[in-house]
Amino acid sequence: MVISFIGHRKIENYNLLKVMVFGILQSINANVNLTFFCGGYGDFDRLCASAVKDLKAVRNNVRSVFVTPYIGISYAAKLKAIVDSNLYDEILYPAIENIPYKFAISARNKYIVDSSDLIISYVINKWSGVYSSLKYAEHKLKKIIYLPLYFA
Repeated sequence: MVISFIGHRKIENYNLLKVMVFGILQSINANVNLTFFCGGYGDFDRLCASAVKDLKAVRNNVRSVFVTPYIGISYAAKLKAIVDSNLYDEILYPAIENIPYKFAISARNKYIVDSSDLIISYVINKWSGVYSSLKYAEHKLKKIIYLPLYFA
């Protein structure tokens, strides 16, 4: 089962949200192999990657994957920091190399949504890229868990 996260770069109530996310992760069937796709940008992504790391401490069927929108020498320092963080088991670069640089994050987010069985979402406004990703997931009829403060 592939589970992904959609959420804002800046969040409030980090500790409360982390408890909520970890509770959701713990409630998922323990007999199923779980792969978590993370975007690796901003507070919500770090919170979720940390919650997945905590889950890995109590379950052995969990993998954490950083899905990168970029590849190449200019991005090497970011990828090294991702590896050094010990939050991820692997780095995945989807087949988006022909996408212009400024659209790479959106293309990566669509890949993540398309690949997911479940999405955990924390979206509190309608004028952001994460809102667009959430609407795309809804359009694709993905199963979504909405954390509080979602505005339809």
